[in-house]
Amino acid sequence: MGLDMYLSAKRDIWGFDAEDKNLGNSIQKLFPELDDIQARFNYTIVNSVKVEVGYWRKANAIHHWFVENVQGGEDECHRHEVTRDKLKALKAVCEAVLEDRSKSVVLLPTRGGFFFGSTDYDEGYYQDINDTIEIIDRCLKLPDNWSFEYCSSW
Repeated sequence: MGLDMYLSAKRDIWGFDAEDKNLGNSIQKLFPELDDIQARFNYTIVNSVKVEVGYWRKANAIHHWFVENVQGGEDECHRHEVTRDKLKALKAVCEAVLEDRSKSVVLLPTRGGFFFGSTDYDEGYYQDINDTIEIIDRCLKLPDNWSFEYCSSW
């Protein structure tokens, strides 16, 4: 039990161009159970690819940032779209905290909760910050046709 946090990347594949059609067909071949559905429609039925690009465990300060800046203050276990601009903003906050740790409490405060982990500003907190920067860097390297969403569970 505890706070688990996921960042996913999604790319829509509509088969309008050869690259998307080939990718959709390749993915569909991995799932032969879809053959009957595909035969009925006579076209590739795979229309998106979604992968986990980030995972945190009990990084409650990062979770709190997503709740306040992406989820409109609503802390629930639903999926929420995260724009590239929001990822860049979170990265900037993380970098500012690492540059001056005395700003941690103001810029990226911890948040207590049921099994949300430690609220100390210790090495675990700063490791979560470093991990977040790495996750965001990987995301921002993806082409613009990828979108992102955040989801938490506890």
